[in-house]
Amino acid sequence: MKIVFQNRQRRFSLDFEELQADYALLSRTLAESLLQSAPVKPYGGKVLTASLVEDLFCESAVSVVFLSNRAIRKLNNDFRGIDKATDVLSFPLDLERPATCLSFPQEDDSDCAWLLGELFISIEKAAVQADDYGHSLRREMAFLFVHGLLHLLGFDHESKTQEKQMFAYQNKILEKVGINREGCQVKLL
Repeated sequence: MKIVFQNRQRRFSLDFEELQADYALLSRTLAESLLQSAPVKPYGGKVLTASLVEDLFCESAVSVVFLSNRAIRKLNNDFRGIDKATDVLSFPLDLERPATCLSFPQEDDSDCAWLLGELFISIEKAAVQADDYGHSLRREMAFLFVHGLLHLLGFDHESKTQEKQMFAYQNKILEKVGINREGCQVKLL
């Protein structure tokens, strides 16, 4: 899975090499977990067969946009009618490869990936939550990425049953990867 970053906030300095390494590891670990239990049917979502999971994690791309609280609040209000800042917003696009795909800067220019969706993460909200929960910002950012990626794949937490399924994957992935309460990849400017 290709992960493309956009930084649209100025308050925090981000270590994009660490983010890229963490998010790549998290997405690979999620793919392995989904393959082990395939086919998986997120409640209300499309069945994630082994071949679809392989296609998604080998050939798609995810855009991750880092925002301020003000910017994510506007998106949350515009698209969900909720006038408050949130930690992560997910906008799924397509679980199946379209006839044409978007080109992203890659090592091989003939390669292209389809855009699975976009994740918008508020760094400010993530920093507050990390402090509130007593763990590192790195761990909170990892959690928000996995949470948002699961939403892109069709998982949700509107009911207790959905929440149990989604949160089981989140916890399993973070535990397997071992991103714990130590370390922090961002520094306030």
